[in-house]
Amino acid sequence: MKKLSLLLALMLLTLVSSFAAAPSDFAVNEQELNLQMADLNKAEAFVTANPNATVKEVEGVATDLKLTSDFAQSLGAEPPFGVPSFIWGLVLGVIGIVLVYVLTDSDKVEAKKALMGCLVAGAAVVLIYVLVIAAGVATTL
Repeated sequence: MKKLSLLLALMLLTLVSSFAAAPSDFAVNEQELNLQMADLNKAEAFVTANPNATVKEVEGVATDLKLTSDFAQSLGAEPPFGVPSFIWGLVLGVIGIVLVYVLTDSDKVEAKKALMGCLVAGAAVVLIYVLVIAAGVATTL
């Protein structure tokens, strides 16, 4: 049992350390950020000056922006009851996938997130099962 505990502790430590990021990963280059945001600033100024502007008029002002009339739809629907779809799949499995698909009016993007949650939960169960079997075999030797 001590070997299993040590193995799990080492695995957890490895997992946590792999997500640690260097402080330089979060450094922001202000000049580059301002260059990338210039078109958005142009569009904002135009919409502020012309509140009844259409999407095509805004696209004419800010040429690098790719605006679509169904922009909200391209982002995907809201997750059911504010709970991320991944969590629905992770906790409820196949039932969670079905619930997300039905509650989001057949939104395939959200259903795919729930599927990923279900697959992660399945992989975790298989991994734990293999570790328990390995620990049982190791103690019988």
